[in-house]
Amino acid sequence: MCLTVGVYFAWKNLNMEIYTGDSVKFKWTTPDFVNNVTHKVYEVESLDTTDPKAGGIDSGPKSRNGMLGFP
Repeated sequence: MCLTVGVYFAWKNLNMEIYTGDSVKFKWTTPDFVNNVTHKVYEVESLDTTDPKAGGIDSGPKSRNGMLGFP
């Protein structure tokens, strides 16, 4: 199954069920006409914060285009 969300915008309160053995991939691209914008993906402790969770998943430095995947 492939689920695409958030094309040209952010999403909020999206829930997905992920099971052992599932593959998960976050991919982002920035259109050429958009300047001075970078992105990253990281895990938070709860929906009440935007602070990264210590030891959680993290895509690394912000970038215009990137991918974070898990087998």
